[in-house]
Amino acid sequence: MAFSARLVSVLVAVVVTVLSAGSARAGEAAGGLTQQWVGRFEMNGASLTFTVDLTPDAGGALAGTISIPFQNIKDMALTEAAFESRQVTLAVGAPTDAVFKGRLSPDGKTVTGTMTQGENEFPFTLERMVALSDAGEVVRPQTPSGQAPHRTRGVTIQVEGEDVTLGGSLMIPEGEGPFPCAVLLSGSGPQDRNEAMFGHKPFLVLADALARAGVATLRCDDRGVGNSTGELIQSTDADLAVDALAMVKFLESQTEIDSGRIGIIGHDEGGIVGAIAASRSADVSFLVLLAAPGMPGHELVTAQSERILGAIGMPAAQIQEAVIATQAAHRIVMNKADDADVEWELRARIAEAYLAMYPPDQRAMVPDVGDQVAAQVKQLLTPWFRHFLAYNPTQAYLDVHCPTLAVCGSLDLQVDAAENLALIEQALKSAGNERVTVRQLDRVNHMLQPANTGLPAEYGVIETTIDPRVLDLVTVWVGEQTGAGGR
Repeated sequence: MAFSARLVSVLVAVVVTVLSAGSARAGEAAGGLTQQWVGRFEMNGASLTFTVDLTPDAGGALAGTISIPFQNIKDMALTEAAFESRQVTLAVGAPTDAVFKGRLSPDGKTVTGTMTQGENEFPFTLERMVALSDAGEVVRPQTPSGQAPHRTRGVTIQVEGEDVTLGGSLMIPEGEGPFPCAVLLSGSGPQDRNEAMFGHKPFLVLADALARAGVATLRCDDRGVGNSTGELIQSTDADLAVDALAMVKFLESQTEIDSGRIGIIGHDEGGIVGAIAASRSADVSFLVLLAAPGMPGHELVTAQSERILGAIGMPAAQIQEAVIATQAAHRIVMNKADDADVEWELRARIAEAYLAMYPPDQRAMVPDVGDQVAAQVKQLLTPWFRHFLAYNPTQAYLDVHCPTLAVCGSLDLQVDAAENLALIEQALKSAGNERVTVRQLDRVNHMLQPANTGLPAEYGVIETTIDPRVLDLVTVWVGEQTGAGGR
């Protein structure tokens, strides 16, 4: 849920929602204020993030939406958006009832001012999230452009035994094959074949780097996204592993691909899916786990909420309250089968976790979030989330016997590097797999970017899509396992 963001669960989204994914929109109305902005304001000692997406309406005036994760506000329409003489005014209606007033900097990159909510005032800043090309495309320096030394063709794959068709792209290196190939599996939430988020296209960047190193790649849209059919939220990781093996089987029939050198590279939850697939088939000749979990889902979700809330400055006592309420909700989801029996109890637990985010003396003034909680409960009771909470990926790692590389960043707040890498390495090696490489990279976040804090709020601000150290590590390691040609 990614944010897309991606292995932050639906439940964590209620407690501390990750910034919504999406590209900045084109437009230069209202003095160039249109575009997506990422902001921060201080409240009760905590530094909290929000995003504002501004576009011109039919008459050319400003319109837009705001997401305030801490208050469970996502893509809410602004009731006012004004820009005149570098003065900016943004207003949000109930239940937030907040007004942001600030001034655009001379370089047009930041807005600073004060947010008023009731009788309270908090300083805020806004930073322009990304630059746009003349065509309105988000500009990221690593995104491949121009003529590339490889070729790409669209593919369609029917998943055997499933009413699912996958649409994807097969990228073939320059020269004569057959080539080794990697199947790329994205993280949680609906992702396209490029794993596009905040204007970044990490799977396109990774595929380009691998092609230049002599390795082909196959990347497909998730179920229900782009050119793929099916319903992602009704699918478990076990179901998605069926899709992954269908992709492997498809590659085995392609003349450009060496059927004995096909592996899987999975990011985030895609790592779990890749491990399940590799545990089921000897046709997977190598596995790369990028920021993949090693612990059960319910433990991971709890750790995520603790780390992210701590990173934004939440007091320890409030974090502990939220964790207790979150764990109680987990037990309800995992232990009770009848959705009707658990819905109201689950609503109460999630509302309790939400209230715990506020100091005790302010909880009476917290806006009603009943509708948002009800919507989240429906997602919590989906097959995907129930399976994710209960599943322990160690079950798959114990049956993976192909060469495996596991990589995680020290600033990953969603999948703690030290703890999860240790669990993955232990499981792989305890089953007799001696071809295991584990790397923790300093100052790299969950999206594999070079980072300062690791907070999801940074994902869209950082210009680099994938840290070059990650690209080098993956391409060199895959080349060593497959005997791929040089750059």
